[in-house]
Amino acid sequence: MVLIIGGAFQGKRSYALAQYPGIPFPPAKDLSLQDFRQVKGACNLEEYIELSLKKGEDLSCLGEDLIRLNPDLILTMREVGSGIVPIDPFERRYRETVGRVGIVLASFANKVVRVSCGLPMILKETK
Repeated sequence: MVLIIGGAFQGKRSYALAQYPGIPFPPAKDLSLQDFRQVKGACNLEEYIELSLKKGEDLSCLGEDLIRLNPDLILTMREVGSGIVPIDPFERRYRETVGRVGIVLASFANKVVRVSCGLPMILKETK
């Protein structure tokens, strides 16, 4: 698994497309959990998480589910935990869920890259 993280509009998708030419990166929000079994890449996993939480789905095992379904998946995910803590309970739960899923995915991933201002920084790489 490859996890590409970073802030909004920092170049995560561009980096993914450049590093993995020929692999499409559909928006994760347009996929069902089972669709992740068949795709090679997906972008904006945080949007999938937000929509799933709004539907009332239990995402406590999402990281493990994605690893089980497709251990070779390449994902982009926006960092959402920095800044002011929102007053809205849903927004707090959303941020926590994105963070917890990211921790699970990063611990399993062979490669974790943080992209900021279009510049990649390898945080983890195992062969």
